[in-house]
Amino acid sequence: MSRDEYRRWAEQQPTGRFERIDGMVVAMAPERLGHADRKALVWLTLRQAVAEAGLPCHAYPDGVTIEVDDSDFEPDAVLRCGDPLSGDAIAVPDPMIIVESCRRAHAVTTQPINSWRIFRVPSVQHYLVFWPDRPQVLPPQAPG
Repeated sequence: MSRDEYRRWAEQQPTGRFERIDGMVVAMAPERLGHADRKALVWLTLRQAVAEAGLPCHAYPDGVTIEVDDSDFEPDAVLRCGDPLSGDAIAVPDPMIIVESCRRAHAVTTQPINSWRIFRVPSVQHYLVFWPDRPQVLPPQAPG
């Protein structure tokens, strides 16, 4: 399915979340509330960091599209710098940072497929993937 065909098709779907990988529609699993909260916190953290630093950047939550070759991905958060995009845009053509919050099942299925492709977008400088269900490892504290 072409990108234009996919977008027309996706707009007609009453429910569901989808990505397009190599021209094929792939249904995304329903989200659990904990995962939605983690994605929102990642977006909020990016947004606050941009505001505090006074950067000409914008943090987008999930739902925006990153176009890579013949695929359309929807990462969990995206940071883009530069002049503002149109409010009618669907895709972010030049993301700087892409973030994925993974569940174990997601990491096993789609993450290996998506990760190498993201770096085909020339503007991507950082691709952050985190697994919030893993124990946190903190750096040692400096003697105080």
